[in-house]
Amino acid sequence: QICQGHTHWVYSVSWSHDDRFLASASSDKTVRVWDPKTGEQVQICQGHDHYVYSVSWSHDDRFLASASSDKTVRVWEAKTGRQVQICQGHDSFVNSVSWSHDDRFLASASFDETVRVWDRSVMSNDESSAYYGTRAEQKKDASSPNCKDKGTHILPKKCKLALFIGSWNGLILKDVDFSGAVGLSDMNKRLIKQRGGKV
Repeated sequence: QICQGHTHWVYSVSWSHDDRFLASASSDKTVRVWDPKTGEQVQICQGHDHYVYSVSWSHDDRFLASASSDKTVRVWEAKTGRQVQICQGHDSFVNSVSWSHDDRFLASASFDETVRVWDRSVMSNDESSAYYGTRAEQKKDASSPNCKDKGTHILPKKCKLALFIGSWNGLILKDVDFSGAVGLSDMNKRLIKQRGGKV
């Protein structure tokens, strides 16, 4: 079967978990949903300002997440194509996105040399900068994982993270509490302890 409709390069495809639909991401700034049996386009998700590099289905097949060179991750209602959330915080192109198995978290990978994990349960609709994890230096005066300092995302002290992955170069983790974190490898735990953090 051939699915035709994109007007520029297609970077990523993803099957729904029930195998009924196929989603694609393209440099035409869209995510499209296809019926793989007929090749017909059944939905289009529009809103990104630049190339869309990655698309992924939630495990319940209700939502799609997309990653773009506009530095955002966006969540779409698969049935309607309606944009329901924007995850903002990356400093460069976002080239990959993936759902946690319970669909609560999204992980995104970027050319800014970080992987960020977003908690959808605390996001407001349409726009959010609520995420866990950063490559920024931990600051003493930070009080919230959402606080910003001239575009730099800052970790608060004793912040319980869902996950932290990123660039460890020059990172200060003194008194940052990672207890209760999920997905941390033994190597990352050792690095956290070496740099003054708690696990």
